[in-house]
Amino acid sequence: GELDPTTQLEVAQNLINSDIDALILNPTDTEALADPAEEATDQGIPTFTMNSTAASSDIKLYTAFGNFAAGRRAAEEAVSALERQKGAKEGNLVEVMIRQSTALGVDRHEGTVEGIEQYDNVNIVGEIVTENTRQDTSEKVVSFLQNNPDVDGFVGHALTVGSGIVNALDRQDQLVPKGEDGHKIISFI
Repeated sequence: GELDPTTQLEVAQNLINSDIDALILNPTDTEALADPAEEATDQGIPTFTMNSTAASSDIKLYTAFGNFAAGRRAAEEAVSALERQKGAKEGNLVEVMIRQSTALGVDRHEGTVEGIEQYDNVNIVGEIVTENTRQDTSEKVVSFLQNNPDVDGFVGHALTVGSGIVNALDRQDQLVPKGEDGHKIISFI
């Protein structure tokens, strides 16, 4: 569904109206796919969700990898990189999040926060919410960097977010190799 709830809704509806044995959803928006899940169940089509779930009691099974643990690990990796770079677990990081309209986004954010909170001298000094695309992430990170060029690094919630951060740093002439002055850490899930 191209990370678009409206497109996901249309695709799910088309699938429900075709001859399918089961429906597997990966909702971009938890609320948006609740109705198709319920309609599928009404038609005898078992519905499952992966990575993110729909707000419906008709979901037969929800499965995901540990999004909370992944957020925490990305944060801890960023802190380890800060320590290697600065000789101490200290610095200012920006959390680049995917929209918080899914359990996936919420879990990754909460894991990231918990991963950072255990270090007294590491702070999340900014939060950027993206549409989980490289272009949207790049534009928002560029805008953030124009006002806050001195951050030490970024913790991102998805591969597309990570590539958007790299693109933004490059556009701002702040993509500096590891080990050189001005290097910004990028850790993402």
